[in-house]
Amino acid sequence: MMVKSASEDSIAVYCFKEVLSTAIVEHIRRQIPNRVAEDILRIFSHSKWELIKQILIDLEKGKSFKDYLRYIKHPEAFAGSYLKNRTCETFFHKNDGETKYFRIAEEQANIDFQAVSDVMYDLHQYNESLSTSSFTELLRRNLQAKVGITISSSSFSQVEAHLQNRQTFIDLFIDKQMDGFKESVLANFQVTSDDQVEWLHSPYDKMKDILWGCDAKCPFCYEPCINAQKDHLKDGLHKCASHRVQGVSGSHWIATKKLSEAFCNICVSEGSATFKHGDKSINFKDYKTIYPDWDIPPYPETSVYWKRFCCEYQQCLEKQYGMPITIPDHWKRFSKEDAINSITLEAS
Repeated sequence: MMVKSASEDSIAVYCFKEVLSTAIVEHIRRQIPNRVAEDILRIFSHSKWELIKQILIDLEKGKSFKDYLRYIKHPEAFAGSYLKNRTCETFFHKNDGETKYFRIAEEQANIDFQAVSDVMYDLHQYNESLSTSSFTELLRRNLQAKVGITISSSSFSQVEAHLQNRQTFIDLFIDKQMDGFKESVLANFQVTSDDQVEWLHSPYDKMKDILWGCDAKCPFCYEPCINAQKDHLKDGLHKCASHRVQGVSGSHWIATKKLSEAFCNICVSEGSATFKHGDKSINFKDYKTIYPDWDIPPYPETSVYWKRFCCEYQQCLEKQYGMPITIPDHWKRFSKEDAINSITLEAS
């Protein structure tokens, strides 16, 4: 009789492990996206400008006009792809034989399994005072409250069917069945690429919402709005950290058919240039009559980074838009270091 009871309790433990394994794997998968997102957010200091700055630095290193053009025309889409690539580099490249993604899963598994052990030890005090169904219901509720995993009552039906001696059940689970259990759970997280991950919710949505938010672009140079809140217009207008040379987005002078070498803030400051809106010519200083949601302060500073870009990719720009651009001679004196160093100053 004792042999049969122990055998039945072993089956109960086996059934419990099957149910628990599925629940813990799902719990870890729920936790990982937030951890991944938070790590990436910290890399960019929770700042849209830090993200833009790193994109610009990497574009300069990459020397690809095609990539530059993608960013110029569709900065919000480019930023989304950039964040995904950065996540893959950070979490799915092996270091010392493991990925960071796996190490996060392992950390969460250690937390979960310790909590499960605590729950099982705590059950000793209820060993004889509850019915079998009440015992398994208490186990289920404690797992939810103390571990954070949700298991339906029906999932415990096989555990209840085979459970004979609760003390034996608890001891078997703690003393013998924990061996290899965590390893079998962690086997689900031995992945080496984002495509292999079963995200329960995407970390990229959170990253994009916090680091990018507003998708608006300057109507003249396509520089993205620096505000990272999607609905910020109730608190403040669209604004750029620094405007680009207008010609990089294809803006051109109607009279000369040349790409514009002007900057939006300078056009607003000088008040002599005009832009076309429908069949009307609008003075730049009156831009708010057409774009009331934008604030383009008439400050004198201009972007060294985009001046150097125009010098380096002049032929590419002219081929892309089918128009020449006049490059001021003094722009050609700027070095790569000047361009990179200027980005930090432009954000201030």
